[in-house]
Amino acid sequence: MSIELIEAILSLEMVLDEENARLQEAGYDPLLAGLVAAKIRLVGIIEAENVRLGGDDRDWRTELDDDAHAALRESIGSLFDKLDLNQHLLNRRMAICDDLLGAITTEAKRAAGGRSIVYGKKGALTHADQATPIAVNSKY
Repeated sequence: MSIELIEAILSLEMVLDEENARLQEAGYDPLLAGLVAAKIRLVGIIEAENVRLGGDDRDWRTELDDDAHAALRESIGSLFDKLDLNQHLLNRRMAICDDLLGAITTEAKRAAGGRSIVYGKKGALTHADQATPIAVNSKY
């Protein structure tokens, strides 16, 4: 059994706990970028260890005693629970961002007067919304 694998799983759980706590808070948090980078590195370590252990001729899971096997299963189950919460929180943040951009777009169109009326060939009037350019400043 690889110590690196167990340490990476436990470290990923701690990073997810921190990220989930910060995602539940309101506002921008500059530390989230660092947590995401750490999460990506840890997932890479877990994948590499899994491939390395899977490449051996022996089945490393059979080398675990019952307590270690139970602890590993519990840790992985806990990790999946934390990943589910993380996915939910990130989806919620993205939905909020989409709603905000939609509201900003609607207000920009209203303020810019981006509606026009077009006469059709049969005399019908149609309303056309013109695209309003929106610039997003990525600096805070």
